[in-house]
Amino acid sequence: MLAAPYPERDGHRSVSHGFPGLALRVSREQLIHEVARTDSTFRQIDGEWIGKCLICNGPLRFDERTGGDAAIERIIPRRMGGSDDLFNLGLTHLRCNYEKGAQWDEPKRRRGRVKEYESLLTTLLTRRRARWREPARAPNDQTT
Repeated sequence: MLAAPYPERDGHRSVSHGFPGLALRVSREQLIHEVARTDSTFRQIDGEWIGKCLICNGPLRFDERTGGDAAIERIIPRRMGGSDDLFNLGLTHLRCNYEKGAQWDEPKRRRGRVKEYESLLTTLLTRRRARWREPARAPNDQTT
Protein backbone atom coordinates (compact mmCIF):
# COMPACT_ATOMS: atom_id res chain seq x y z
CA MET A 1 0.00 0.00 0.00
CA LEU A 2 1.33 3.44 -0.91
CA ALA A 3 1.72 6.17 1.67
CA ALA A 4 -0.12 9.49 1.46
CA PRO A 5 1.45 12.18 -0.74
CA TYR A 6 4.01 14.50 0.77
CA PRO A 7 3.52 18.22 0.02
CA GLU A 8 5.93 20.33 -2.01
CA ARG A 9 7.01 23.65 -0.50
CA ASP A 10 9.40 26.28 -1.83
CA GLY A 11 10.81 23.97 -4.52
CA HIS A 12 11.49 21.27 -1.94
CA ARG A 13 9.57 18.07 -1.45
CA SER A 14 9.27 15.83 1.57
CA VAL A 15 10.21 12.32 0.58
CA SER A 16 9.66 9.05 2.37
CA HIS A 17 12.44 6.53 1.94
CA GLY A 18 10.13 3.57 2.34
CA PHE A 19 10.24 3.75 6.11
CA PRO A 20 7.07 4.90 7.92
CA GLY A 21 7.45 8.25 9.61
CA LEU A 22 10.74 9.10 7.85
CA ALA A 23 10.40 12.01 5.47
CA LEU A 24 13.10 14.43 4.34
CA ARG A 25 12.80 17.77 2.57
CA VAL A 26 14.80 17.70 -0.65
CA SER A 27 15.14 19.76 -3.83
CA ARG A 28 14.30 18.36 -7.27
CA GLU A 29 18.01 17.77 -7.93
CA GLN A 30 18.45 15.92 -4.64
CA LEU A 31 15.33 13.87 -5.34
CA ILE A 32 16.61 12.86 -8.78
CA HIS A 33 19.89 11.84 -7.15
CA GLU A 34 18.03 9.79 -4.50
CA VAL A 35 15.91 7.99 -7.10
CA ALA A 36 19.00 7.25 -9.23
CA ARG A 37 20.80 5.84 -6.18
CA THR A 38 17.96 3.35 -5.68
CA ASP A 39 17.76 2.24 -9.34
CA SER A 40 20.25 -0.52 -10.16
CA THR A 41 20.44 0.51 -13.83
CA PHE A 42 22.07 3.84 -12.89
CA ARG A 43 25.77 4.47 -12.38
CA GLN A 44 27.64 7.71 -11.72
CA ILE A 45 30.37 8.31 -14.29
CA ASP A 46 32.32 11.56 -14.65
CA GLY A 47 29.65 13.79 -13.11
CA GLU A 48 26.74 12.13 -14.88
CA TRP A 49 24.15 9.51 -14.03
CA ILE A 50 23.76 6.88 -16.74
CA GLY A 51 20.94 4.33 -16.65
CA LYS A 52 17.61 3.44 -18.21
CA CYS A 53 14.28 5.26 -18.51
CA LEU A 54 11.64 3.53 -16.39
CA ILE A 55 9.00 3.86 -19.10
CA CYS A 56 10.70 3.09 -22.43
CA ASN A 57 13.73 1.29 -20.96
CA GLY A 58 15.97 3.30 -23.30
CA PRO A 59 19.28 4.87 -22.26
CA LEU A 60 19.00 7.89 -19.98
CA ARG A 61 21.93 10.17 -19.16
CA PHE A 62 21.91 13.39 -17.16
CA ASP A 63 24.16 15.75 -15.19
CA GLU A 64 24.28 14.79 -11.50
CA ARG A 65 24.20 18.44 -10.32
CA THR A 66 21.17 19.66 -12.25
CA GLY A 67 19.18 16.57 -13.19
CA GLY A 68 19.26 17.84 -16.76
CA ASP A 69 16.76 16.10 -19.02
CA ALA A 70 15.60 13.56 -16.46
CA ALA A 71 12.04 13.62 -15.17
CA ILE A 72 10.73 12.17 -11.93
CA GLU A 73 7.86 9.79 -12.68
CA ARG A 74 5.24 9.10 -10.03
CA ILE A 75 4.15 5.64 -11.12
CA ILE A 76 0.87 5.86 -9.23
CA PRO A 77 -0.18 9.52 -9.73
CA ARG A 78 -1.06 11.69 -6.75
CA ARG A 79 -4.70 11.93 -7.87
CA MET A 80 -4.90 8.14 -7.45
CA GLY A 81 -3.26 8.16 -4.01
CA GLY A 82 0.35 7.88 -5.18
CA SER A 83 3.08 9.34 -3.02
CA ASP A 84 6.65 10.55 -3.20
CA ASP A 85 7.85 7.33 -1.57
CA LEU A 86 10.98 6.22 -3.42
CA PHE A 87 9.26 2.93 -4.34
CA ASN A 88 6.72 4.98 -6.34
CA LEU A 89 9.28 7.18 -8.12
CA GLY A 90 11.31 6.43 -11.22
CA LEU A 91 13.49 8.37 -13.62
CA THR A 92 12.37 8.89 -17.18
CA HIS A 93 13.05 10.91 -20.29
CA LEU A 94 11.10 14.18 -20.23
CA ARG A 95 9.15 13.05 -23.32
CA CYS A 96 8.22 9.66 -21.84
CA ASN A 97 7.03 11.33 -18.64
CA TYR A 98 4.97 13.84 -20.61
CA GLU A 99 3.37 11.13 -22.77
CA LYS A 100 2.38 8.98 -19.78
CA GLY A 101 0.88 12.00 -18.05
CA ALA A 102 -0.97 13.27 -21.10
CA GLN A 103 -2.15 9.92 -22.48
CA TRP A 104 -2.74 7.84 -19.37
CA ASP A 105 -2.76 9.73 -16.06
CA GLU A 106 -5.51 12.14 -17.13
CA PRO A 107 -8.78 10.30 -16.29
CA LYS A 108 -10.72 11.56 -19.33
CA ARG A 109 -7.99 10.27 -21.69
CA ARG A 110 -8.06 6.69 -20.46
CA ARG A 111 -11.83 6.12 -20.69
CA GLY A 112 -12.48 2.67 -22.04
CA ARG A 113 -8.85 1.68 -21.46
CA VAL A 114 -8.86 1.08 -17.71
CA LYS A 115 -7.41 -2.44 -17.94
CA GLU A 116 -4.60 -1.20 -20.23
CA TYR A 117 -3.82 1.58 -17.75
CA GLU A 118 -3.77 -0.81 -14.80
CA SER A 119 -1.47 -3.09 -16.80
CA LEU A 120 0.87 -0.16 -17.50
CA LEU A 121 1.03 0.77 -13.81
CA THR A 122 1.65 -2.85 -12.82
CA THR A 123 4.46 -3.11 -15.39
CA LEU A 124 6.11 0.10 -14.16
CA LEU A 125 5.81 -0.86 -10.48
CA THR A 126 7.21 -4.32 -11.22
CA ARG A 127 10.09 -2.81 -13.20
CA ARG A 128 10.85 -0.29 -10.42
CA ARG A 129 10.92 -3.00 -7.78
CA ALA A 130 13.07 -5.27 -9.94
CA ARG A 131 15.57 -2.42 -10.31
CA TRP A 132 15.50 -1.49 -6.61
CA ARG A 133 18.88 -1.03 -4.99
CA GLU A 134 19.18 -0.22 -1.32
CA PRO A 135 20.86 3.17 -0.92
CA ALA A 136 24.41 2.94 0.42
CA ARG A 137 24.81 4.08 4.00
CA ALA A 138 26.88 7.10 4.81
CA PRO A 139 30.29 6.22 6.34
CA ASN A 140 29.26 7.67 9.74
CA ASP A 141 25.94 5.80 9.84
CA GLN A 142 25.88 3.46 12.85
CA THR A 143 22.42 2.01 12.08
CA THR A 144 22.19 -1.80 12.00
